[in-house]
Amino acid sequence: WKGYDRNRRIRLTNRDLEILEKEFPEVDEVAANSWLSSKKLAYGGNFMEASLRGSLPKVARIEGIKIAKGRFINEADIREYRKSALIDEETALVLFQGADPLGKFIRVDSLVFKVVGVTKGDAMRNSATCIIPLTTGQLVYKANEPYINDAIITVKEIRTDREMEEFEQRIKGRLAAEHDFDPTDDSAIWINNTMERVKDMMIVFGGINLFVWIIGLGTLLAGVVGVSN
Repeated sequence: WKGYDRNRRIRLTNRDLEILEKEFPEVDEVAANSWLSSKKLAYGGNFMEASLRGSLPKVARIEGIKIAKGRFINEADIREYRKSALIDEETALVLFQGADPLGKFIRVDSLVFKVVGVTKGDAMRNSATCIIPLTTGQLVYKANEPYINDAIITVKEIRTDREMEEFEQRIKGRLAAEHDFDPTDDSAIWINNTMERVKDMMIVFGGINLFVWIIGLGTLLAGVVGVSN
């Protein structure tokens, strides 16, 4: 495509979030994650490995993350590049041995983060997880490059297969223009959505027109829509 090498990696950025939010009227909310690999968490003499990710505040509501205590990442964390962290209940038990972790400082590899919240269970259901502000993660672990792994959007006013397919094609076309790849290349990005799964629910409940999509590099979560490269 236009002389580029085969298998060129397409990397989504914060700019793509702005595009989705401002240029697609069907998009209701936009959030994002940046996966930062596994890190060693430590408090006192206790430690464990956990998956680290940077997230935007709306991730909690869209993904349905439940907070056991404290709070999720907020806009001040994002704006001020705070070293705030959420850990899941399993991680809290290992590190703090039953003591209250809120307001305490943990080490994430060589850096220190303040625990502002504890998620119920683990945030990704299968592994210990530590969540920090997206901007902090990009600054510290990605050399301040604005890359994200997945953009999560809620979509409204899409009720038919035809509307869904047209919306998908417009997303592909716009991202292709932004990142200079062939919009017909199915290997550049993938799209998966929840609309097929909720058709019966739409009949039962009289119409559901808000769907969740993921656009990015990350793993497709249960019950959401994905577009990835």
